Amino acid sequence: ELLTLVNGMRAASRAVTSALMLIIGLNYVFAIIINMFLSEVTNDQNETVWAKFHTLGLSMWSLALHGIILRN
Repeated sequence: ELLTLVNGMRAASRAVTSALMLIIGLNYVFAIIINMFLSEVTNDQNETVWAKFHTLGLSMWSLALHGIILRN
């Protein structure tokens, strides 16, 4: 019974890993798009936007965090 459970978890982990890679890839693409659109925003114009989206890593982090928690 334990072997059946482990084999089922292994099969499920492949699907979960594939879905996670797809989500990370989409997050990366949309972070690039947002970074391109907001590249002209400076710290003086809008400090909140600049603090969350001035690098690609921060853009990915902000998209993932606000997409999951749904808060400002």
